[in-house]
Amino acid sequence: MSQSSRPIKSLQIGMHWFPERAGGLDRMYYSLVGALPGAGVEVRGLVAGSPKVADDTGGAIQGFGPA
Repeated sequence: MSQSSRPIKSLQIGMHWFPERAGGLDRMYYSLVGALPGAGVEVRGLVAGSPKVADDTGGAIQGFGPA
């Protein structure tokens, strides 16, 4: 596989998970991590949130600590 055909891998760090806690930055993060895979970007992420975050994202985003 040539370097130019490798997928981009991105680690996105957010504050909170939007459905669990409302906020403008949280909503933008939620939208971003939902849209990046469609653009060919492999996304992993971390946010303050419950274990349900991983369930909602197929394990791509992990919640840690209290939301």
